[in-house]
Amino acid sequence: MKKQITYLITVLLATVAVSRAAPPDKTTMQGKEKAAWQAFKDKNEADFKKVVDKDFRGVYDGGISNMQQAIGRHEKVGHEVVRDQ
Repeated sequence: MKKQITYLITVLLATVAVSRAAPPDKTTMQGKEKAAWQAFKDKNEADFKKVVDKDFRGVYDGGISNMQQAIGRHEKVGHEVVRDQ
């Protein structure tokens, strides 16, 4: 019983430590976002994949797309998909 309580406390403390890890700062996140959009605009698939997670999901007027579908959609529709706001 003591071992189980020790394991439980260890797991609980590890979970707390992981959840309190510092999130990336705002400037870093904005830089990655701009790099992703620039790669998308430039139709640079390799750079886009470097800054976007492999499990990317994009929400568009035509539905939800994964990374390959988003890249394919951009190639079909063209540059006007991306609008700076």
